Amino acid sequence: RIPHPPEHSPEAKVELVGARSSAPQQGRTVGMGGVVLYSNDPSRLARWYRETLGFQLQEGSGQYVGTIGPMQFGIQLSETPLPSGVRPIMVNYAVSNFDTLVADLVGSGTELLGLEQTQAGKFAYIRDLDGNPIEIWGPPNS
Repeated sequence: RIPHPPEHSPEAKVELVGARSSAPQQGRTVGMGGVVLYSNDPSRLARWYRETLGFQLQEGSGQYVGTIGPMQFGIQLSETPLPSGVRPIMVNYAVSNFDTLVADLVGSGTELLGLEQTQAGKFAYIRDLDGNPIEIWGPPNS
């Protein structure tokens, strides 16, 4: 298991293995496999994702996992207590009916922190119960 957050010492050195090349290489990152959120209370946070965003999460050994499109999504207990407040990373979730979801979020009492429309689509900004920033994206014409 990887502790969260990982501990790094100033003396730790990273050594690159292999020469860098401009030519494509095997083993390069080709996509994201999933997202894992760490929480002081995974069951509470999983319930919020189920009730607010409709995630289908299954509990197993205190961890909550599910699939969203081709990606895995998980919530697990942090090995060290996380401070309250805003987290430093935002996850973007694509939705099929942006206007309906945003109306449901506002109707359920979720604080809408921002709303915008660009050529790339519609965007709404909220936070989950742990303070993780969330960007909801609806493609143009959604």
